[in-house]
Amino acid sequence: MAARSLYRRILGERFDALPEVLRRFHDAPGGGRASGTLQVERAAGPLRNALASLLGLPKTATDVPVRLEVEVEGDRERWVRHLQGRRMETVQWARGDLLMESYGPSSFSSALVVEGSRLCYEFRRAWVVGVPLPRRFAPLVDGRVDASDGGWRLSVRVEAPFLGELVRYEGWVEPE
Repeated sequence: MAARSLYRRILGERFDALPEVLRRFHDAPGGGRASGTLQVERAAGPLRNALASLLGLPKTATDVPVRLEVEVEGDRERWVRHLQGRRMETVQWARGDLLMESYGPSSFSSALVVEGSRLCYEFRRAWVVGVPLPRRFAPLVDGRVDASDGGWRLSVRVEAPFLGELVRYEGWVEPE
C-alpha cells in the first residue's frame, strides 16, 4: 500500500473535500510542480524593508514568474519556490493535525482549514532555533489558495511582531 501524502495525513477525511486540482497536486507521489505569475507588495518603511530583505522575502513587483517544485522526502516535503532570481526553500511536515514548516532557523505551525474551494493556512505558533516564541513576539505567516478547474489563486502575507506586514504576494498558479 502506498504511503499517504502529507496533506492527506494532516487533513484526514477533509482531504476529499478539497477541489480536484488541489487533491491531485498534494497527492502526487513524487511531489507536485506548478508555475504562475505573482504580484508582490512589500510594506513601506526602511526597517520593514531591511528585515524583509534579510529574510530573503521577495521585492515589490508585478507579473513575477514563479515556479514551485515540491519534492517528497520520506514523511516530509521540500517546497522550492523560484521567483525574482531567488530560491525560497521550506520544508513541511506533520505534527499531529498541524502543518509544520521551516524556513532557515525559524519554523511555524498552521492549521489547514478547508472552506469550499479554499484551503486556508491558519497560523498557530512559531519557533526560532527550536525555541517557542510567545504569540506576541512571533512572526505571522497567513496564506490561502482558492482553487478552480485549472489551478488556484494564492495569497500569502508575512508580518513581523511590532512592525506589522512585511510582504504580501498573490497570483495565479497552475499545476504542470
